[in-house]
Amino acid sequence: MKLLTVFAFASVATFVVLHSAYGSPLPEPVPDQSPAADPSPKADPEPVASPVADPGPSPSPGPVANPNPLPAPSPLGSKGPQAAGGDAKIVAYSANAEPMGPAPGAAPLKMDDVQPDTLAA
Repeated sequence: MKLLTVFAFASVATFVVLHSAYGSPLPEPVPDQSPAADPSPKADPEPVASPVADPGPSPSPGPVANPNPLPAPSPLGSKGPQAAGGDAKIVAYSANAEPMGPAPGAAPLKMDDVQPDTLAA
């Protein structure tokens, strides 16, 4: 009986914690809008165009420029979250929005400073 009480308490406590974190397990019903509440009701449906025979492929007007070209990579490297190996959304929502990178004032490692891998031989 004591085990059943502990299990019930743990179940209710888990539900309370998850409910406070994520909300209701069922989505709240959305009230239906009445037709009177619609600001612009349409009385007549739009006419359907009569079918026309396929005139064939139209000639291509030429190449279309990319409306959103990607920025060219900078030779100095980017200071953004992508350079740190993270995702912009993750950095924006994390508690610490600082991008991961070397400490300020730390000198970059040179190939001479790196220890050789003794296990590879």
